[in-house]
Amino acid sequence: MSDILNIPELGELEIVEIYDYYNVPILFSCRNSVSHLYIVIFADHLPEYEMWLYAEVSLMRLNLIRSGVVDLHDAFSKPEMGRLLKVMIPHSNSTEFNSEYVTPDQLHSDVFPPINKYLNFGDTPLVAQANLVEIAKS
Repeated sequence: MSDILNIPELGELEIVEIYDYYNVPILFSCRNSVSHLYIVIFADHLPEYEMWLYAEVSLMRLNLIRSGVVDLHDAFSKPEMGRLLKVMIPHSNSTEFNSEYVTPDQLHSDVFPPINKYLNFGDTPLVAQANLVEIAKS
């Protein structure tokens, strides 16, 4: 699991919420050390790699996804920033880690979640991580 949370382009990540789990989180949100948010999905299992897609999202967009306003297919096929980070994590040490930014049209549609699949956390928004130093100063 540490491989999916340590991506050179994004830095070390920490999981915010897990939405789907099968031995490891396969659909989750996370943030990096500068509080950029990502929604991540396990996209494909290939002979030498696992393919993961990372879509950077604003807090507003993540809350729209969480509340079921934006479906999971659109979250990845129409990313807010216009691109995804495709991460290829090798099954063994004999193959190299690979990642690249791609646009959704560069990927086969099978790697995206099905159309009309939604999360439903209702109206409970995810709140931004509080900056304890700023709170203490005020």
